[in-house]
Amino acid sequence: MSLPFLFLQDGELSYLALAWVRNKMLIEGSGTSTLAKAVSAIGRFYDYYQLERNGAPLAADQLRLVLAEFYEARRFGRASLGWDAVKVATAAADVRAVSDFTEWCTNNFGHTPVNPKERVLVEQLNLREQKTIEMKRTSRREWDMLHHLEPASDEAQGIVTRRAFDPARGNRNKAFTDNKHFPPDTVWEAVLKTPSLRDKLYLLLLFFGGVRISEPMHLFASDISIQPDGTARVVLGHPQDGSYQWIGRDRKKKVGNRATFLQEKYGLTPRNLLAEKHPLHAGWKGMMADDKKRSESVVHWLREDAGRLFARLHAEYIRTVRSKLPDTHPYYFVNEKEGDSYGQPLKLSNMSKAFNRAAERVSLSPSMAGVNPHGARHFYGFYCASVLRLPIETTQRLMHHASVMSTEIYYALSAEAVRKELLAAQERQALEAPDLLAAPTALSLLA
Repeated sequence: MSLPFLFLQDGELSYLALAWVRNKMLIEGSGTSTLAKAVSAIGRFYDYYQLERNGAPLAADQLRLVLAEFYEARRFGRASLGWDAVKVATAAADVRAVSDFTEWCTNNFGHTPVNPKERVLVEQLNLREQKTIEMKRTSRREWDMLHHLEPASDEAQGIVTRRAFDPARGNRNKAFTDNKHFPPDTVWEAVLKTPSLRDKLYLLLLFFGGVRISEPMHLFASDISIQPDGTARVVLGHPQDGSYQWIGRDRKKKVGNRATFLQEKYGLTPRNLLAEKHPLHAGWKGMMADDKKRSESVVHWLREDAGRLFARLHAEYIRTVRSKLPDTHPYYFVNEKEGDSYGQPLKLSNMSKAFNRAAERVSLSPSMAGVNPHGARHFYGFYCASVLRLPIETTQRLMHHASVMSTEIYYALSAEAVRKELLAAQERQALEAPDLLAAPTALSLLA
């Protein structure tokens, strides 16, 4: 069995990484593929530290921040490193590998851990985490012969041990911060400065439709229509189960799901079922369907003017691009680059790059917090909660969150929203009850 090597910037072999993978092979029985992925993750973290942080010395409390930045760069891509966006699970696996490696170095060589474990009170966790712990304890009673000893455990006493940074946990137990979303004052500029019709349409869906980065990749050209009020109606059908009607080879109308349609008419497989490394793979996260019977939802425009702009651009895109292509697939977004791939379904990686270019046109860097495709969805949630002040249940429906807990992060109001609410309340109070808690006359003399 072979062991993967990691070479550092100066060409020197990383003996720490080699010792760690040897330990994992001998003690944990890890296979070659698992070890290779783990060492690759450490190598990527090393590259990030050297190229993005210039290899500068870091204090212990800065290490976790760098790990969080590394996760964001992996998750949403980083043009300066040539990294494309990856799935949440892939980015989280890299974080676990780095965390395990540095913990092993801490235990064996006394190094400072990048992602230390910490003991926290269960009552400090969010509701979802507390319920998960309670379900684990309940389940344990059904199979563990020693469950009678549980009262002596940390969990039974209300204490849990966890990593300081855990992507799976995210920041649900922390206040939502302004820098998680794309800067609002540059949103329209980023859209309007984008020269490509296709890319403008994609950005409008992200910023003003609140869709996830991969969802537009599943759109069919027939999923968009223009309503009487001039706004676009965009249907988000489940890639497999969404209802669909089409004309079969026998020229008769057929009704079925999208997977059947793709297979019968084009010999294609839904993009979420393609292998993860397939260039046309696009993920699909569960969402709250507006029409459960049809397994589909619609885009709810944050602003009607955005919906009308989308409709106008859509008509032009269909006329100048989409309608001129041969009927080899039904997908809406297509490759516009001249060559063999022209007119083929658009790759997700290409749209990540297009988003980064749009950000750079308005003097933003993809390395900035919130300047990524998911930051556009966070902007949508921020606008609903802090600007429109919609009820949380309404925002949940607009964003198609399966659980309201996913919507809660937007309802820790931004500092600016809190300040405006306080000023508005003070003005109302001054009109309705001017003498209530009025400052003494003597106080004004001190000003």
